[in-house]
Amino acid sequence: MLVTIIILIGVIVAAVWWKRKEYYKKSKSLEVKDNKESEEEKVVAKEFSVGYADGLNDQFEEVEEEIEEEVEEEIEEEVEEEIEAEEEAEEEAEEEAEEEAEEEAEEEAEEEAEEE
Repeated sequence: MLVTIIILIGVIVAAVWWKRKEYYKKSKSLEVKDNKESEEEKVVAKEFSVGYADGLNDQFEEVEEEIEEEVEEEIEEEVEEEIEAEEEAEEEAEEEAEEEAEEEAEEEAEEEAEEE
């Protein structure tokens, strides 16, 4: 289960990296088109590409935090399930011990009754 979560995180990181690379290429193409335009418009295009990349970083961090929270919740659930399973096993063992003790007491009572 943890392996699949780690793989999922890797896929998300790769997707974000690929998108960021794609937008970086687009921002360069904007710069080439802007060569024909004024210097002021070039600055706007660069600010857009940098701002957009920062936005991707924020989105990546949010996704990463969500994944970490999900992983922590799943781990907590697994630990709780293990604890519950151990408690149930202990209860069953106690019940079996009580049943055996009752059976032994009944057998002893029967033996004493037969002896008398």
